[in-house]
Amino acid sequence: MTRGFAMSMAALLAAGAAPAHAVEGERDLAEPVARREVRAEITPYLWIVGMDADVTVGGTTVSPSIGFSDLMDAADFGGSVFGQFEYQRLLAYLQLDYMKLSTGNLDHPPAAGKLDSEALLTAFGVGYQFPGLWGGSNLGAMIGLRVSYFQNDLTLYGMGSASGSKTLVDPLLILTPSIPITRWLRLNPTFSIGAFGDSDWTYELQPHLQFQLTDHVAARLGYRRLYMDYQGDKGEISGAMHGFLVGLGLTL
Repeated sequence: MTRGFAMSMAALLAAGAAPAHAVEGERDLAEPVARREVRAEITPYLWIVGMDADVTVGGTTVSPSIGFSDLMDAADFGGSVFGQFEYQRLLAYLQLDYMKLSTGNLDHPPAAGKLDSEALLTAFGVGYQFPGLWGGSNLGAMIGLRVSYFQNDLTLYGMGSASGSKTLVDPLLILTPSIPITRWLRLNPTFSIGAFGDSDWTYELQPHLQFQLTDHVAARLGYRRLYMDYQGDKGEISGAMHGFLVGLGLTL
């Protein structure tokens, strides 16, 4: 999709997992690790996002085509943030992405034109963190919601324009495994799937690595794919936003 999506969803895999545990050496990874009673993380991140989707506005379907090289031209504004809070083994999670973009790079439109889009994507959940199979590893399981707001304005030169907006609310099952690799590096993927909401179905894959740079500073590097399939009276959105992400945040 576009650069705007990148910067804002830029955003959401920002997501998920606990701050790195203090473990020492390979031997420690196989031993139980003492847990702090309260832990938290907040990480702003950049999502370098592309888009493979069909968008229908006012009965006209277009396919925005935005790659990495198009991002700087298409994005007007964007930003993303991920947060997680733990108390003992209780877990809360939040991922927020905002983006605003404009592109004339439309595949197979009925006429030349442009699409102006604004999106606010929010995912949150609460649940429990179970001990993992390896020392220092764990598995977070949460139930939550994804609330997605879209505003699309389509202009076809010589034919007219149409606008549409929609807020989608979808229940989610969210899984956040966290696996120590070294003393300062963890594999922290996030997976979610949703159905029985406004969308026909939705899923998200966020494999990423967390680098614990200091006791209270961590970096995240990974990949994120968010798929949504919605068809309704006010328009349709079917496809995926995907791309690499990088973030730098605080851990407590």
